[in-house]
Amino acid sequence: MIKLLKAGLLNIANGEIKMFESTSEITSCSLILLSNSKRNHVFLHHYSDGTIKEGSIIKHQCDVKYYKIVLYNIKKCPYIILISKRIHKHPPLPSTTFGVNYLSQLHASLNNIDKLRRLVAKVQKTHHSFGQGLLAKAWIDLEYFKIDLAFKRVSGEINEFKVNCYNEKYKLTLTYASVFTNIMNSEAYYRMFNSLFDWILKLTGQLLQFYHIHKTGWKCIIGDLDYSQVKVLGEALHSIDKNLSWDEHLCHIFKSCRIHYCRNIKNSHYSSKNNELMYELLEANTFKHVDEIFDELKASNELNINDWILFYDTPWVKASLNLLFSHIDMELWNKALDNKNVAEASYANINRDGKGLSLENAILKAKHYNDHHFAMCNIQDKYGISKSGKNHVSKKLKVDIDSTQNMKNDLEMQEKQLAIKERELELEERKVQLEREKLEIIKLKKELGCE
Repeated sequence: MIKLLKAGLLNIANGEIKMFESTSEITSCSLILLSNSKRNHVFLHHYSDGTIKEGSIIKHQCDVKYYKIVLYNIKKCPYIILISKRIHKHPPLPSTTFGVNYLSQLHASLNNIDKLRRLVAKVQKTHHSFGQGLLAKAWIDLEYFKIDLAFKRVSGEINEFKVNCYNEKYKLTLTYASVFTNIMNSEAYYRMFNSLFDWILKLTGQLLQFYHIHKTGWKCIIGDLDYSQVKVLGEALHSIDKNLSWDEHLCHIFKSCRIHYCRNIKNSHYSSKNNELMYELLEANTFKHVDEIFDELKASNELNINDWILFYDTPWVKASLNLLFSHIDMELWNKALDNKNVAEASYANINRDGKGLSLENAILKAKHYNDHHFAMCNIQDKYGISKSGKNHVSKKLKVDIDSTQNMKNDLEMQEKQLAIKERELELEERKVQLEREKLEIIKLKKELGCE
C-alpha cells in the first residue's frame, strides 16, 4: 500500500524567486511515499503565513489493495494478472510522462528513491560544527563566485555541481554549495538554480541581491560556455527583473572561463591562422578590431566556421569573453579570475579522499572537507591564526593523531559490519514478505475458484 500526500507549494508573492509560472493556479502538490515512510514534511519548501518552511504532509490512507498473479511458466504464457479491490478514497494524482515504461529506466537510483532522501536527510540533520552563521555571512559577503560540474567523485552517472570561490582573506578555496544530480539538461539546471536560490534564502534570511539589479550583492558569476546552463541562469535572473532579457542579464554578470575557451580552440580542426584569430578575440580592445576578426574568419570559408561565428558573435558570449562588450566593472573584471583553476585545484584536493565513491560517502566527505575549511576561517577570525601551509606537528601530537586515526578506522569497520547486518535483515524481511504474498495469492486463487 502507498500513502498519498498533499502539501502547499513555494510561491513568493512579490517575487524575487518563483518555482512555478503561476502563483494563483497552483496551491498544492502531490507526492507518493511508501506506507512505512516516517516523513511528516514534504521536501519542497513552501510559503505560508509570511514565512518559508517545509510543507506539512496530509496523509490519505487508501483502502485499495492490489493483487498480482504471475504464472509459473511465464515464457509459455507471458501475462500477469493485476486485481484491484475496494474503492479509492482520494482524487487521482497528476499524470507525469517520462518517456519510458519504468522509473528505473531513467536511472538506477530511482529503484530506491527513499534511500536517496534518507542519505540527504542524514547529512542535513548533522549541523555544521561551527554553525551556519559563518556560511550565511560568507554568502552575503560574496562579490563573485564560480560554478562548475565535477564528474569523478561519485560512481555511475551522478555528477556534482559546485559553487566555490577563492577567498583572499583566508587564502583558501571555499565551497559554498554542492548539488549532486544525474540529469544535465535545461530542466535540471532550472530546478537546480531555483533550489539553490531557495536554500540561500532560507540560510541567510535575505532575498537574493544582484548588483546590476539591486545595486548591491553579487557582481559576477564565472562558468563555462555551456549554453543550457548559462541560458537557465539568465532566465532565473529575468524572472527577478523583467526589464532585461535573459541574454542582457548575462552581459551584466556572467564571465566565461578563458582556459576552457582556449582549450576548445586548441582541440578544434580549424587552421592555425583561424586559431590565432580566435585567440585575438580575447584581447581585442576596439569594436573595429573585433569586426575585422569575424570578417577574416568568415572569408576563410572553412568547414563549420559559420557555426562558430554564429555562436561567438552573439552579444552575451562576446561580453563573457571580452571586457569591451561586458557591463561588469573593470576593477571587478580584473579581480575575478577569468579561469576556473581555483575550482580545478579544489577538485584535486577533494579527490584525494577518493574517486568513484558511493553517493552517501561523497556527500559526507564533501561536508567534512567544507567544514574543515570553514573551521579554519573561524579560527583565524577568533584567534588570528591563519593557514600557514606548513606542518608543525610534534611527535607526541603525531602519536595522538595516529591513535585517533586508528580509533576512527575501527569505528568505520564496525559501521560497515553493521551495514552488512542491516542488509541481511532487509533480505530476510523481503523473503518473509514474498512468502506472505505467495500465501495471499494461493488464498485468492481458492476464492476465485482457480484451483
